[in-house]
Amino acid sequence: MNKIILSYCRVSTSEQSMEGAGLDNQQHTNNIAIEQLQAKDNYTRLSDIIEVGSAYKGNNLLTIIENAKAGLYPKDSMIVMFDQTRFSRTDFLDSANKMKELLDTGIKVHYSSSNETLTSEKLEDFGGFISMLAKAEAANKESKSRSDRTLASYAKKIANNEIVAVGALPNWLRKIYDTSGSKPKIIGFEVIPERKRVIETIFDKYIAGQGATTINKWVNENVEPWPEFDGRRKNKSNKVWRESYISKILVNPAIIGERVFNIGRENESRVESYYPAAVDKQKWYQAQEIRKNRPKGTTGGYIYPVNIFSGLSFCGYCGSRCGVQNFNTGRRSALRCSAYAKKEVSTDICAGGSSPARFLEQVIIEFCSDQINFDAIFKQEIADISSLRVQYATLEQQILKLSNKLTKVEDLYLEDEISKGRYIERKNEFENTLKVDKAQLDLLKVEIEANTHVKTTNEAEFAKLLALLKGNEIPNELRLKIRDLLPKFIDKITVFRYGDWLSPQKLQQAKDLLGQKNNNDIIKFMEQRAIKSRAMIIYGLHFKNGYFRAIWFDAKKQTWFSKTDNTGLLHEENIAVTGGILNDNKAKVS
Repeated sequence: MNKIILSYCRVSTSEQSMEGAGLDNQQHTNNIAIEQLQAKDNYTRLSDIIEVGSAYKGNNLLTIIENAKAGLYPKDSMIVMFDQTRFSRTDFLDSANKMKELLDTGIKVHYSSSNETLTSEKLEDFGGFISMLAKAEAANKESKSRSDRTLASYAKKIANNEIVAVGALPNWLRKIYDTSGSKPKIIGFEVIPERKRVIETIFDKYIAGQGATTINKWVNENVEPWPEFDGRRKNKSNKVWRESYISKILVNPAIIGERVFNIGRENESRVESYYPAAVDKQKWYQAQEIRKNRPKGTTGGYIYPVNIFSGLSFCGYCGSRCGVQNFNTGRRSALRCSAYAKKEVSTDICAGGSSPARFLEQVIIEFCSDQINFDAIFKQEIADISSLRVQYATLEQQILKLSNKLTKVEDLYLEDEISKGRYIERKNEFENTLKVDKAQLDLLKVEIEANTHVKTTNEAEFAKLLALLKGNEIPNELRLKIRDLLPKFIDKITVFRYGDWLSPQKLQQAKDLLGQKNNNDIIKFMEQRAIKSRAMIIYGLHFKNGYFRAIWFDAKKQTWFSKTDNTGLLHEENIAVTGGILNDNKAKVS
């Protein structure tokens, strides 16, 4: 097999690869070098390899390295590239390792701009190795400097409200051009009407309680896939809507016109009203609130009735989550302690047991339908937006100071005033802090915007749903809405399947503490509590505003009554052999 020779070119953006910015010069210089090398030796030329992407990220040349490792290129074959910066501009040691990885396969690398050839033998020479490291380090610094200049140019355009014509355009938008001059110029963007209607429907369905899986099914049945996306599939003709794309639409701030520059970097910035909005802010932030509260793994189609307590119900005895048990025999769904069912908790601690989910549904509906209870549940302070804005501004200043410090450290390193080790140490420290602060800033922004733009309150939404219910039966379309609403005002629900059951461990502790003298009646009473009885279920309703009610539910009569906080029973720290236990049976009905 003849030795091969190929030209490798890299450009930073897809625009450069299509328009030839920087590419023509690389190809021309490489072609001259290849002709000269072929005149001296017998090489078979393969097709050029052109990659799009910043070498500063270190994700280039993978195709060549993988092919070389696989033995697809004979020994002493030649890869021709413009210069060291085409190879990698990452950390110089990383660059050196990648170069060594390629050269160790027997491949040679030729720089067309300097007429220099690298081989594995050259790396074994100390002087050649140092020379390569120096060039790698220079390439790294040059790339960083060029990147900073480019970003500064973008920042200037953004500040002047100019269009920055780089990066992928959201699929529901198209560019508006001014064609009056010799060359078309982008002057703005507009929403594609038919795609706007699709996006609005996606948000409407999500707010109505449907998840990405269900919405994705509807879109695939009713909307032709947009030609711009899913282009990475090998079979380009078999394009479909993906669930992941639906999820991205639901969280993409570009939907409300916001563009994010330099995503994930220390100089990330956001510009509002950069694009025209596809949905209004109230709808977008309402969807974000639902997404924040909606339990994971509850977005698909449903065979059984939707569990409206997903992520909210916990075993009162051991504190583990309660899962939903569904049946194919016609029985209704039941709640049960997951840890007990999986034998992950001792029977000395947990009583386990399952109870019909409809009992708890009945309690929630009837309890919340009472006006006094309803008012107590939703009696909470209105969010103080001014306080949130102060927190936001303070955090913004903190981020600005950290960014300035990071820039100063980078300048010191580029000017060789601090060591590489010290630079990396400080850089990592600042970037980690910035990452945390920016995440917190994003959360604050969402909270401020949600309180500003979402006018419908949880109270009004829940009252409207309660009014639609007939009896205690909940239609599935309302279950989806209730499931999304409950986590907004309920913190958790503790389920005591066997009422005030006393574990064998606690019973023994009581006997040891009390002894037999004059305490026989008390011990007998406590022994009765150690026997599991399915007659009574106790639910502890913990609301987010601090309100709490304990509900005693008679499983036979299927009726309930409310009690105040029963000292000792529903607070784990008090479930001990103390006066709290002895007073359980003395709680007064409120």
